[in-house]
Amino acid sequence: GRGELVQVLLEEGHAALGVDSNAGQVVDVDAEHFVEADLFDWLDRQPDASLRAVVSMHVVEHLPLDLQVRLVFEARRVLADGGLLVLETPNTLSVTTAASNFWVDPTHLRPVHPLFLEFLASEAGFTDVTTRPLHELPVSFPATEGADELVRDLESLLFGAGDVALVARR
Repeated sequence: GRGELVQVLLEEGHAALGVDSNAGQVVDVDAEHFVEADLFDWLDRQPDASLRAVVSMHVVEHLPLDLQVRLVFEARRVLADGGLLVLETPNTLSVTTAASNFWVDPTHLRPVHPLFLEFLASEAGFTDVTTRPLHELPVSFPATEGADELVRDLESLLFGAGDVALVARR
């Protein structure tokens, strides 16, 4: 991606390295903290238990099923004990995201359900597996006096969070 997370981590004093197959995507990270490489070629070259975290932002929805599985299992292999896997993807539990916003990017293959990500991480041997909603969409129903709970439920279903993140620990 654009290297924003790498930049934030570096500013906070953490070691960070971005990997992307398209160097043109990265605009704010120097070459020392960025590798132009295929994600799976790069992961294959990493020693077992050598990383503290693997973070993938809006990648899994671009991958076919076999590579989604490979990503999670390879992340498990390269993470040290206690290491963290974070996979962010558009939230399929939001009707607005799943039915409309997701399809704006023509390179998306298919939406990835948060429960599938949880299942996959558990099958790979991760613990403390959770998903968290991210980036609430700012929409509401006006003039709904007396139906607060129903409105909250409908707003969550129709709009909800635009993204969701799987967070799992090795």
